[in-house]
Amino acid sequence: MFIELDSICQNCCYYFSDCSNLTDDFRNGFGVCLRNDDFNSYIEENEEILENSDFSYCIELYQEKRFDGNREACPYFEPLEIIDIEDADNEDYETIQLDDAQLDRMLEEYLQSQDYEKLLEMLYSSDEEEKTDALAVLFKCTYLGGKEAYSSLLKYYKALPPVISINDTHFRMKILEVLITMQHSNEEYRIVLIDMLINELYKTPSNNTTRQLYTQILKFLDRCPEDIVADKLLWLLEKKKYSSKMKQNILSVIYK
Repeated sequence: MFIELDSICQNCCYYFSDCSNLTDDFRNGFGVCLRNDDFNSYIEENEEILENSDFSYCIELYQEKRFDGNREACPYFEPLEIIDIEDADNEDYETIQLDDAQLDRMLEEYLQSQDYEKLLEMLYSSDEEEKTDALAVLFKCTYLGGKEAYSSLLKYYKALPPVISINDTHFRMKILEVLITMQHSNEEYRIVLIDMLINELYKTPSNNTTRQLYTQILKFLDRCPEDIVADKLLWLLEKKKYSSKMKQNILSVIYK
């Protein structure tokens, strides 16, 4: 089970404390909010900021913007996900489990009927439990090699609204993990997935909120044949303006 955190800045996923040896802010509860656009150019140029919370690259700006994280959060508060200690041994707590007998019955039903349109309707339900169950079944059907299940999951991903939060990013990444894993079994899957992800990069802004999603997509495209992805990525660079760092990341996939 997840622990519900107080709505204060230091419990927000946008709040970062310097963990370099230049400050004691991590211990003292001081940090900065990375919704602040002043940090964008530095983050593009140095991955250590996000990956290791190391602000030595821009320590002067950090010192200028730092504040006590124990204050009431703003309306953009996105809580960190902290798992209770009793669940700490479960390394897959973020994945959807299929041990429940009801889900097993749903899985058997859809494997037999192949009625994935009904399953997609459940995915748009306002009932979060029903939505979660439907996604779990669709994941499992896809892993079992169902072509219709894969197509349905792809269709659902394409219809998702724009990314506006860290939770949106993580939700997409979870679905993409399934789509990327299963594309190896079918060349047709790969081509369709590549086209969809190029479109995802085109319509999704590159910023702190979407950075992990961009990384996942580019890592996948880097493993794809150059003759398939190069022209598509060149088209992307012609149509959309990126920071110098992100542009270099895309070019490194094109000219690997």
